[in-house]
Amino acid sequence: MHIYNKAMWTDSFTVEAPVLRLKSGLKESSFKRARTELNEKG
Repeated sequence: MHIYNKAMWTDSFTVEAPVLRLKSGLKESSFKRARTELNEKG
């Protein structure tokens, strides 16, 4: 939400994967698995 707020609540914005991984506190393997699941579910 912090990143979305900094993007001024635009409809879309980009964030580099390492930034998201760091902010989420996930290990790289967990992050990749979560991202794959999100892509599969649209």
